[in-house]
Amino acid sequence: MFDEVRSYSKETQLRGHQKDKDTPKFKKKRVYTKKPKVNKNVEVFHNRRIPHWKERGEFSRKTKKEIQEIWGEWCFVCGNPDISHHHVYEKGYGKGGRGVITNGLPLCNLHHNDHTVGIHFNRKFYNAVREMFIQRFGPHYYKDKYDLWMEGHIENPTDELYKKFMMKEIKRCQQKNS
Repeated sequence: MFDEVRSYSKETQLRGHQKDKDTPKFKKKRVYTKKPKVNKNVEVFHNRRIPHWKERGEFSRKTKKEIQEIWGEWCFVCGNPDISHHHVYEKGYGKGGRGVITNGLPLCNLHHNDHTVGIHFNRKFYNAVREMFIQRFGPHYYKDKYDLWMEGHIENPTDELYKKFMMKEIKRCQQKNS
């Protein structure tokens, strides 16, 4: 009778469920290979890679110095020496305003970002500045060498051809306004 009621030892109870302790099994480490990053925003035109619009929209240090040589090292409106460089034609979200010399204007923080007199909020001021740039530099004032090349105005996207085209535009505008 005791044999039927006798409890099994722990060893007997877990016999089918425990793994052998003498032979430990190690999991094989998976080798993950990184896939190369593919830039989906690459634009190609006539088998040439065109930089992303964010890269083309920023003013470089050289460009900022050249803008200051044209307009001075102070605010275009009030003469404040604490300036930031304004894109006359907006650069954001593929609109087309590039970081070129003919698209920049030095403005102080008041005339750049203020809610009452700032160029981003005062449409009359904004439109007057854009019209002034069109009269001074021509209708292509905000475009870079890649834009002009894709539109067929220059043969290749080189700096020399870009400068030559822009100088012709500026001379044409000066003759027109005289």
